[in-house]
Amino acid sequence: MSSLSLWFCSLLRGSAVKEKSPLPPLLTHQSSLYDFIESKSPVVDKTALICDLMNKNIGPYFLARPRRFGKTLLLDTINAIANGDKELFGDMAIVKDNLKYDWCQFPVIRIDLSDVDSEPEYFQTTLTNNLKRIADDLEVNVPDSTPADVFSELVRRVSSNGQPYSPYSASNNIKPKINVPRNVVLLIDEYDFPLMENIGDPIRTEAIRKALRKFYASVKKNMTCFRFVLITGVTKFDQLSPLSGMNNLKDITLEPDYSTICGFTLKEITSTFCEYIPLSLKNMKIKGIMKDGDTEADLLNEIEKWYDGYTWDGNTKVLNPYSVMSCLANSKFENFWYNSGTSMFIHQLGLGRDAYFRLFLNDLSMSSNPTEPVMIPSPNISSTHNLAKENHILFQAGYLTIDRIIVKDGEEKYFLKIPNNEIKNAIVNQFLSKLSIPIGSSDPENYINEQYKEFFDSFCSLDIMKAENLFTSFITSIPYYYELNEEWVFCVLLYFCLNIGKHRPVGESVMIKGRTDLVVRTPSNDWIIIEVKHEKPHTPQKYSGGGCEEKSDKPVRLLDSNAITNPNHGTSPFSEILSHIPPPGVPSGEIVPMRLTQQGQISLEKNISKAFNQIVARRYTSPYLGSHGNIYAAAVAIYDSSFVRIRFRRVIWKNLENQEIEYVSSSD
Repeated sequence: MSSLSLWFCSLLRGSAVKEKSPLPPLLTHQSSLYDFIESKSPVVDKTALICDLMNKNIGPYFLARPRRFGKTLLLDTINAIANGDKELFGDMAIVKDNLKYDWCQFPVIRIDLSDVDSEPEYFQTTLTNNLKRIADDLEVNVPDSTPADVFSELVRRVSSNGQPYSPYSASNNIKPKINVPRNVVLLIDEYDFPLMENIGDPIRTEAIRKALRKFYASVKKNMTCFRFVLITGVTKFDQLSPLSGMNNLKDITLEPDYSTICGFTLKEITSTFCEYIPLSLKNMKIKGIMKDGDTEADLLNEIEKWYDGYTWDGNTKVLNPYSVMSCLANSKFENFWYNSGTSMFIHQLGLGRDAYFRLFLNDLSMSSNPTEPVMIPSPNISSTHNLAKENHILFQAGYLTIDRIIVKDGEEKYFLKIPNNEIKNAIVNQFLSKLSIPIGSSDPENYINEQYKEFFDSFCSLDIMKAENLFTSFITSIPYYYELNEEWVFCVLLYFCLNIGKHRPVGESVMIKGRTDLVVRTPSNDWIIIEVKHEKPHTPQKYSGGGCEEKSDKPVRLLDSNAITNPNHGTSPFSEILSHIPPPGVPSGEIVPMRLTQQGQISLEKNISKAFNQIVARRYTSPYLGSHGNIYAAAVAIYDSSFVRIRFRRVIWKNLENQEIEYVSSSD
């Protein structure tokens, strides 16, 4: 039947095709529950957990989650439920499933400390003004006094006078709870925000902490008036916390029953955003992000890799809500959560400049040494100037998550890991941003990315000279305060260099007879199995040449001058970097050449052979037998953290039963 006939038949049947109305926008920025409802934007239903929490009500609750993880929307939802706004929840579990809840209107005191001026000299004044504004909204009068006194009077008057009707609940004829003991609902958001804003200044921090402790002491004093209390924030300190006086707090941060109260489960994503997933997949195919044959399941799998992995009980995982919604709204994969400004939290807490590097090294060291992962005795920050504090901060900030929890000697121990690709990418970018680049570069990030792409291309095309030059230049461009002493550290650095686009290297692949260091699939579908070897000199090399006669027993990491000037090796794009990284004791701008000693030459050749022999003996290439493309073994040897040799061999299987291997030199 012709298209004209089909059109005519459709007219006769009165079934002319109508265009489908566009989907409501996904709200990715800070938005209230009412914004979601008014815009008809989908919102993940957490009312079953909230109803359970409010009904149990076993004490004032505390919940810590990273920024942009849904804490404010959670408080919005509780606020609306406490207001008796039942009609807002017709399609949600609390109403649809007829969950047991007393739909009365309770007076709500909602305080957001991120709206208070964090300057110590203005903090108390602005907090008092905010409390008086809340009193005006609740139509009660309070005196002009300290925040603690204003709050106490506000609670007393609200609990005795009741609260005026909410405009959303008047039609339901829901009566307010008046003159009923414990009838006030208290919600405090960003309890630690003023403290975090001043954390770099001990004097200002102490001033804010004292003011907050007085305020929270008034909260504790009025606890008999509260029906329900929830305090949220990012951090949980043990000793320095302004909440330390509230010893009756019920911390639900790590409670399994509420592990998904913030964040999205995969099931919630597929049910809530079912109309947005196919649209995003279609747009990603147009952009070339997803392939034509990819399905919705493939898209969800990629979303999981990028944004999943967070767990607060060591078992149930949730995805980052801000990144998931941003991904679906923009139809692309990016570090949305990280780029939204969450990294400022790390800097506010005063972590060292190499915190990101150690974080990534810790993640790979946990793979290399499963018995020695990153471990903390408690999720609360109890120390102030050590590595334990750093891991606590990274966990609470959302850069680490719980891998597993064990009980040892009657105490819980928490083992941590990096949750997903977004965080790994963010760490890589942070590390790269710390590398020195040529002075005057207009686009530092693009400059570094170009060098990495060039190394990736040369490595995958088996261009030994170029790959050696680039990797040598890279490791020698790393500032001296990063200690490059261990073999697995160089595995991480090689991972950095090969972490390009979709061709992400796989670290520590487990084989029958051991673990490979790295495996890379090239754009031409070849496989490269990599073994890395590093050796320190028996006698530390000293500075020489250039008129610099500083005596030092410390090994230095400088580029062999021949490696960047020898025409047979070409010119390294990273060579400019070296002039901006003087080693300790060397004046800025001076290049101190180091020659590779005979001991170094022997070490490099020995470790090249050792690496190849290990790949053969442990049959690391076996899993890739029969795959499309060639299989290559790559030996990467480093001597004294400064000199690099890279060699490739193509693997040919002569006897499948005995798995005999013949190495053919591809480029030597």
